[in-house]
Amino acid sequence: MYPFISIIMPVYNAERFIESSVKSILTQTIKDFELIIIDDGSTDNSMSTLKSIKDSRIILFENEKRGISHQLNFGISQARADLIARMDADDISHSSRLERQLTILLNNPELDIVGSNTIFIDLYGKQFGYIKYPQFSEDIIYFLPVEMTLCHASTLMRKRIFNNKIQYQNEYEPVEDHKLFLEIAESNYKFYNIQEFLYFYRIDNSFQNRIKNNQQVLKSYHLGVEFLRRSKDHLTSYDYYYRCGLLEYYNGNIAEARKHLIECFTYSNHSKLKLLRYILPTLLGEKIFMLLKKNKIFYKINFYLKKYFNFDTHKFYRT
Repeated sequence: MYPFISIIMPVYNAERFIESSVKSILTQTIKDFELIIIDDGSTDNSMSTLKSIKDSRIILFENEKRGISHQLNFGISQARADLIARMDADDISHSSRLERQLTILLNNPELDIVGSNTIFIDLYGKQFGYIKYPQFSEDIIYFLPVEMTLCHASTLMRKRIFNNKIQYQNEYEPVEDHKLFLEIAESNYKFYNIQEFLYFYRIDNSFQNRIKNNQQVLKSYHLGVEFLRRSKDHLTSYDYYYRCGLLEYYNGNIAEARKHLIECFTYSNHSKLKLLRYILPTLLGEKIFMLLKKNKIFYKINFYLKKYFNFDTHKFYRT
């Protein structure tokens, strides 16, 4: 009998966290799964730690270093289940994560991918932040060119999504997940985010990882630009300019953001207040804008507006 879920976990030099990550899967409230772990040529003690964990549901591969995209595609090719879950080697899954996601997919056959909200933890496991993602497919896809609207490693997906056209691509690392989701969106698959915190995503703020994060931001920006250009003929003018404006805004290109957002004023039946929320900060100039952004002033302003006036300026609205 095949397992209900195949969990794919690529590993590279994760000896410090791999045991807790694996155990968070082995202690899930559902038990019918296989955990496919693919080592990507680790040079630390990751493999010896993994070999010491005894559980018949673990299928361990020790591969040469080929990159995360190659190993993910390899893992999916080995999967026996019709449902594919992702898991990173340094993160933690809530014990009911898979059960909650499986329930959603079983009760909603029109859905193809289910993620969840995410809590950020540091290298010592201390929680220091969180992110709430859009819940429904329309909003997830609408803002996907602007920023990641799912936590990739938290997702449970139908295996049928992956075919010769849709797979992870090495040339897009380290944003292979963003590229994948954009292709899935273009293929009309449906997304959903459970509005619960079921995944703990570890953040490494070392200098090396900050450089990697900067590369991710730049590559994701170009993916968003390309996606919107391809989609322009299928979008209303307002939707095109609004999404372009947000993409430029969140990447610090305030002149371009202002140009696109002002263009939106020419279209009626849309909230002018929402547009002003983004346009007004761009009038401060690049230095002040980036200083406020760096010191999270916009988020602090939003906190008090939401607390005292129930007005969330950072919530994305389509209309």
